[in-house]
Formats: sequence, C-alpha cells, structure tokens
Amino acid sequence: MDRPIDLKLVGGLTLDEFLHSLEDTGTDFPEGTEIAVLPPINACDPVTDEDSGDEDFVNVNNLPGSQLLAEAEIFHNFDPLQIIFSPRPSPTPVRSPEPVKVNDNEYTSEDDLTLAEIRSRMKKTKSAKSGPIKRHYKWKKRDIEPPNIEIPLVHNVVNNNSPLELFDFFWDEEIINMFLGCSNLYASQHNKPANITKEEILNFFAVLLISGYVHVPRRRMFWENTADAHNNLVSNAISRDRFEYIFRNIHCCDNASLDKTDKFTKVRPLIKKINYSFQRFAPLQENHSVDEAMIPYFGRHGAKQFIRGKPIRYGYKFWTGAIDSGYVVWIEPYQGAKSEIKVQYRELGLGPSVVLQYAETLLSIRSYPYHIFCDNFFTTIPLTDELKKMNIRLTGTIRENRTSNCNLVSTAEMKKKERGNLDYKSNENGTVVVKWHDNSCVSLASNGVPVYPLYSVNRFSVKEHKK
Repeated sequence: MDRPIDLKLVGGLTLDEFLHSLEDTGTDFPEGTEIAVLPPINACDPVTDEDSGDEDFVNVNNLPGSQLLAEAEIFHNFDPLQIIFSPRPSPTPVRSPEPVKVNDNEYTSEDDLTLAEIRSRMKKTKSAKSGPIKRHYKWKKRDIEPPNIEIPLVHNVVNNNSPLELFDFFWDEEIINMFLGCSNLYASQHNKPANITKEEILNFFAVLLISGYVHVPRRRMFWENTADAHNNLVSNAISRDRFEYIFRNIHCCDNASLDKTDKFTKVRPLIKKINYSFQRFAPLQENHSVDEAMIPYFGRHGAKQFIRGKPIRYGYKFWTGAIDSGYVVWIEPYQGAKSEIKVQYRELGLGPSVVLQYAETLLSIRSYPYHIFCDNFFTTIPLTDELKKMNIRLTGTIRENRTSNCNLVSTAEMKKKERGNLDYKSNENGTVVVKWHDNSCVSLASNGVPVYPLYSVNRFSVKEHKK
C-alpha cells in the first residue's frame, strides 16, 4: 500500500472522473480492495455509445459511456470502507451505510451442510408446520357416559303461507334492490341506459325460475310464435330484447370494489344475504348435518370442480349445513387451495374447520344442545375435542388413519368374524371410536353417543332379496 485513499477525493465523482483523478494524483488502492461495478442503465438496450478503441486491450479510455456513468462500490476486506460512486450534483462526499461485520466465532455446524441438505430440512419443516396438528391420547377399552342434556321443547309452527310468500322470505326486497342498483350502475359504467326498473327485475327472475323446469334448447324459443315453443307467461311478462339487456347487465356488486382473493367475489353479497335469511327463519332443531353439495355448471370458472362417482360430477362445490328435514341453514362455496380458513382453525385442517364454522353459526343463532353429523372427510379426534368445548356433540364416520393411534382390531381380522361384530375404545376426553362390521368395516367417532346399549334395526339383504 503506497498511501490510503482520500475520501474527499471521490465525493460527487463518477467512476470515469474518479479513475482519472487517481491517475493524476498517483493514488493507489490498498491491497485487498475490491471494486464492484454495477450494470449500466441501458444494460438491456442496444449499445449505441461504444468506444472505437481496440477490443483486445480494454482500458478506461475505450469503455462505453454508459458503463463509465454506472454506480460502483469499493470493498476493503469487508471493513466499513464502502464508497458508492454515482453522478451527483453536489460535491459533498457520501459514505454508504456500513455493511454487517462477519464474526468468525459465530461458526455453526450448519455451515458445512450442502445446499441439497438445507433444502431437504426446509421442506420437512414446512410440511410439519402446514399439516394438521397431532395430539396424543390414552385409549382404553371402555364406553363413554351419555351426556346429561335436557332438550328444550320446541313448539311446532304451523305453516299457512303461500309459495310466493315463502319465496319472499328468502328472496326479499333487499336482494331485489341490491340487484337493481348494481345492475343500473354496471350499465351506466359501460355507457348504456341505466333504466332497469324493479318490476323488470322481478319478471327477469320469474323467467329464470320458469326455465328451471321448462327446458328449451335456446332461451329465445320462449318468445317464438311456434305453438310448440311459445310461452305465454314469459312473453306477456317481459319482451325478449329487454330480458337479454338485463341478462347482459345483471350484477349484485360494484366491480370497482372487488376482492381479488375471492373467486366468488361477484356473488359474495348475495351469498351473505341468503345465509342471513336462511338462519333468520331456520327451525330450531337438535340434529344437524354438514356435507358437500354440488351445483351443476359446465362452463369455465376457476372454482369449478370435478368429483368422480357423484350424481353431479361437474359444477361448484358448496359446504352445506342443514337439518334432518332438508332445510339448509348455511352455505359456503369451496374455492380449492384458496379456500379461506380462520386462523384459529388452520391447524385442524380444512374439513374440521368447515364443521367449526358451522358450529359458530349455530351458536350465533341460539344457544342449544346441537348434535352435528358428518362423514369421514370432516371427522377427526381433535375436532371432537374442540366441539366439546363449545358444548356441541359430534358423531361421524372416521378414516382409520385419523383415529389418533386408537388401536382397534384390524380390518382384515374383523372381516373374518361374523356380521355385527364390533370393537371400541375411548380416551380421557370422552371421545369413543368404534369399528363395526357391516357390509364392510366402518369406523365411527363420537363425543356424545355411547356404544351401548345396542339396538336391532331392519335392513335389506341383497343375497336374500328381502328385509
């Protein structure tokens, strides 16, 4: 090292000016000093300001001007000597923030790991965090005690309303006004007349209801003059062109304020209002069921599902909560991997989180000793614990790999025994798991129904073709 760099020398200079200043003053870089030159501003553009010097002997005299005007950094053995050169109008010297010092004493064994080993560890950690929680239970051969619950008497309500009055309970005036305002707003945003009236909206939905059970190949056939296609109800209620105008502009939300993370954002206001109406008039009953329901759809949409073996294979899948009479209390569309799960339920998984959301909905209506039934997609042992804290009973079929290490008789061994054979165990939290030999081996879990006493029921025998 001849002499140290004078910081005052480089203040406000470009790389070109700084290098020439070093030549004029005879200043040398200290040993170990590194210079990092950043790419030029037009690095991705065609170079138009190249110097005509010899390309085999490149020096500061024949570098492109864009490179000479680029920023550069000086590093000296990772010490705080770090100077940034950039074209500045002010001659004031600028020192960049000091880099983080590396302490040789902070060596760990992970420094010797290969990149493949580090990636493998990251994948294991990520999969462990993203999966459902695993709780440990102590299982014993014992039955649970039936809960001491008093079911309040519910008076039967006599329904004397007409079908139109029942329809108005759910498709009320608030929903009609929502469609009316948003449809006129959408039409005005596209420079079309915003003159849709309330009567036309009602007639529009009436035509949609009729088309649900009067099927024609094309919608326009309702207004044809041929006797086999013409429909007097439709043609007398609304003209064809007016129906198609409303059909092109029908909306229930403002497109200027959409939630891009929600695939059903354009119908989310309607889903919320329908759920409110469902729960407002829901009969108060003990037994509820949670399952999936398919709405047929064959078009293109990011949330369309295909479920093999179902009566409706293509369409939208909705989580549905209903009572034993078929009355729907709550619906929520399934959005695939982007389905929203509440933070407090994420560790339990998708299926249990759906049941817990429905349980919260029931408790928001009224406190009551509810009993929820579901299939093996939803049922887990941690779910029974969470519902018991909410004073809600759960009974459902359960997959054998979700029994939280409840060691029952194996399926292969149980199939060798006669029909009706069973095995069961319960844990310290009051959840019982039972495996039953029916047409095949079925496992069930419950936090509110004991195994005994057993009852006889009628069944249809396929072999004997009789009950």
